[in-house]
Amino acid sequence: MNNLPDRMTILKNTPLYKGGDLLIDVGCATGYFEVALNHKYKKIIAFTPEEWEYKKAKKEVSRFNNVYLYHSSFGNFDFKDLQADVVYLGNCIHYIFQEYKGFDFVPQLIKISKKYLIIEYPYDINLDASDMKVLKGALQAKGIDELFTKENILKQLKTEFDLIDTLKSGSTTREILIWKRK
Repeated sequence: MNNLPDRMTILKNTPLYKGGDLLIDVGCATGYFEVALNHKYKKIIAFTPEEWEYKKAKKEVSRFNNVYLYHSSFGNFDFKDLQADVVYLGNCIHYIFQEYKGFDFVPQLIKISKKYLIIEYPYDINLDASDMKVLKGALQAKGIDELFTKENILKQLKTEFDLIDTLKSGSTTREILIWKRK
């Protein structure tokens, strides 16, 4: 089931829809938000590490001059001195956590977020799944006790951001955490 229209309805009254100079869409998947929001931003930078998503997104956004699409993971993307009005992580923060084997990505996330940070947190992650067991082992080997939980995300971001809203979607298994820069 495609839950993107449902997410768009939920996100309609958030800073994501206000527009601005720059939107960074981390884990853009197939470009759905770039198509829907390109008229609200002067520039959109979007990326996904998945080859099939990148190919589909490239087809979808090729007609827009203000959308820049990259085939990259968060850890491999060169942000240079970018600062976005809105940084949007659509259901991908757990993959970034796995890529970094912990919360080492948070300083970069803070650096690129000028005004708002919107994170879709998948609260149905099964921490007993085999890939999460591997991740737990890798974290323990690094001496990191913090597991990927909503509470630990809140703890990591609250020094630089205020959590201004939490939205839940009835048809998806995620919470949308909306942060504003202090």
